[in-house]
Amino acid sequence: MKPQAASKPAAKHTNGPSPAAPLSLGRRIVCVRLAMCNARVGLERDAAIQALNGFVSGKTLTANQLEFACLIVTHLTQWGVMDAALLYEPPFTDFAPQGPDGLFASAQVDELFGVLEHVRATALAA
Repeated sequence: MKPQAASKPAAKHTNGPSPAAPLSLGRRIVCVRLAMCNARVGLERDAAIQALNGFVSGKTLTANQLEFACLIVTHLTQWGVMDAALLYEPPFTDFAPQGPDGLFASAQVDELFGVLEHVRATALAA
């Protein structure tokens, strides 16, 4: 069962492509974008990017979906692990007031939770 998110007003999107406009992104473009958003932090960025690569590759993502993934990479880079409940809080809810459920299909949300759990299990085993 997914964590319950608090109801918040929708954030107004004011720059970049329309959040609803799909971006046909090849795997290399997604990897580059994730690397760019993550480069500003630096700690274990390759591992964070690799963890999310499997989730985003092969998908056509909207601007908000891509930014959401970038925020996850940044969080993983800063903290190493991430509880799925954080996806239902700011800054993630700035792009999707309902958290990942408002951006991704149910199966994709489950896949994303699996990625975060795998990262946590790997970190605990190290």
